[in-house]
Amino acid sequence: MTAPARVGLVGGVPVSRVIICGGGVAGTVTALALGQARIDSAVYEAQPAGADDIGAFLVIMRNGQDALDAVQAGPAVRRHASPAREMTVHLGTGEFRGRRQVGGEGADAVPAWTLTRAALYRARSGRLGGPVRPAVP
Repeated sequence: MTAPARVGLVGGVPVSRVIICGGGVAGTVTALALGQARIDSAVYEAQPAGADDIGAFLVIMRNGQDALDAVQAGPAVRRHASPAREMTVHLGTGEFRGRRQVGGEGADAVPAWTLTRAALYRARSGRLGGPVRPAVP
């Protein structure tokens, strides 16, 4: 048996259910945090459930990593990610446009995590307590 939904206050108004637009890192963290507070949420995402062909990859910097860790989702996402200390940018034609260090420098540097959107979806599956719904039927 699941715990009853909790009513929170937002601007003094009682809230027992929240609609979240977007199932990326911010939407995932928001849904997980609300779930920990026993506030029901529904996540609506524009991309199809698998999203295998949507975008090349996501880059999750330190602030996103900290947010995922705060809701105990960091380890699941980290298992699907690869560390990145540098990014290069190329045009669709293949022309090189630049290179940038990511994650800081030195011994205390934290590399960014890179993963596909589909890998983020797999990492969060089962943790939201409900389906991620399509934004447009």
